[in-house]
Amino acid sequence: MVAIFLKSVLEHGMLGQMMDQPLLISSLIEHALRCHGRTESVSVETTGAVEVTNWFEVALNARRLGSVLKKMGLPVEARCGTIAWKNRRPLEIYFGTAGAGLICHTLNPRLHHDQMAYIVNDAEDKILFFGRTFLTAVAELKDLFGTVDHYVLLGAGDNDAPAIAAHYETWDELPVLVAVRAADVSESELLVFNDNKVAKWQVPDRVTFVEERPLGATGKVVKLKLREAYADILLGNTI
Repeated sequence: MVAIFLKSVLEHGMLGQMMDQPLLISSLIEHALRCHGRTESVSVETTGAVEVTNWFEVALNARRLGSVLKKMGLPVEARCGTIAWKNRRPLEIYFGTAGAGLICHTLNPRLHHDQMAYIVNDAEDKILFFGRTFLTAVAELKDLFGTVDHYVLLGAGDNDAPAIAAHYETWDELPVLVAVRAADVSESELLVFNDNKVAKWQVPDRVTFVEERPLGATGKVVKLKLREAYADILLGNTI
């Protein structure tokens, strides 16, 4: 038996490890997907709504996020800052960044602004994910973040703030953001925050707050109804 063991060691090398795969964070979500895909994941949104999903959806969204971050050209081990409450989206960010070879850098929203700015700049965060609860704080800190190139507001898509083209005498049409006020955020704060985030011609010239958006049967905003209600806004006036 000893001779057989020694022959095996010489031919195949000593198997002194318990696993034949690296210990990666991405392997955790792969295990959850493979063995617990239908298991429910329940979280509470910042709006107070309870969201029920499962590990299959979490893994799928994490993969989508990792793919998008790679297409954005973020280098390997780039730091991705997060300021958010612990619900589904930060969970997907945690696994999505790790799967893309990036680093999830969680930030403490209770820190003083100067401390937050120092930590973000010292870590050289390239992208910042944040919940809508912290929109005002991020807008105030934006000019202090010297390394952040991209900002991502966590929440539903453009259903909460669709843009429409409003008539304007000089330029024919200009973009107006129609938003549901989900926090104590002013029009000027939203406009400042959007500045330099998109092409100049896409930056809204005005924000109009509404109580609710007209939704279709699929839950998407019916922009035709928005245009009927708000497209004749004169940008120099108020409603």
